[in-house]
Amino acid sequence: FHFNAEQIYRYGLDSKNYFRTNMELIHARPNQAFLSNQLNLTHADDQDDDLTWDNNLFRQHQFFQGNRFNYGLYTGGFYDNSDLRLNSWGPFVSWRQPVWREWFYVQTDLNYYNDDRADRDHYFSTMLRLEALF
Repeated sequence: FHFNAEQIYRYGLDSKNYFRTNMELIHARPNQAFLSNQLNLTHADDQDDDLTWDNNLFRQHQFFQGNRFNYGLYTGGFYDNSDLRLNSWGPFVSWRQPVWREWFYVQTDLNYYNDDRADRDHYFSTMLRLEALF
């Protein structure tokens, strides 16, 4: 088991105060896929709620040459005026691999989330991320 925690404070002219706490618990065995739970708590002066939260429970498989496959369940919500609410939840899958060079990665995510606040039932969404590590 591994536990990681970090606290972020940021101040911006438009966003003002921004606080974020990230906590991650990982269960890993040598040469096997690991199980992770990531919890994020966020407070920002420019958001409508006192506090928002996100939780990702997922399994991650490492493959050859930096290829990575994740799948899991996302939940997220808010705390406002003593009211703790679940706003969004759903499954996700993700694939990450190096392209062109060993330091340049592309990651694709496929999600099936809902959004109660927007009165939106479950819907598919995708994301493409480019990452360069130097």
